[in-house]
Amino acid sequence: MSISYEHYRTFYYVGKYENLTIAAKFLFSSQPNISRTIALLEREYGCRLIERSNRGVKLTPENNKNGFELCDKCDKELHDEIKADKAKREGKR
Repeated sequence: MSISYEHYRTFYYVGKYENLTIAAKFLFSSQPNISRTIALLEREYGCRLIERSNRGVKLTPENNKNGFELCDKCDKELHDEIKADKAKREGKR
C-alpha cells in the first residue's frame, strides 16, 4: 500500500495532540484506524515514529527532529490545500 496525504495528515494530528483518541476525534475516525495508520507509516519507514504509553504518545527521541519537520511540512501542505480549495470555491461563485 502506498502512503497518501491522509496518512501524513493523521501523523501530523497524532504528533500535534500526542493522543490517538483526540486525533481520531479531530479526524472523524476511530482510535483503531489511527493506530493502523501509524503502524503502516512505521512499517513504511522501518522505524518507530511514536512511543505509546497510558498517558498518550510522543514522537520517539530518534525521530523527534524528523517527525516535527514532517509535521511542519504536513501542516504547510494542509494549509495550502485549504487555501486552494477556498480559492476554487470562491472562483465558482
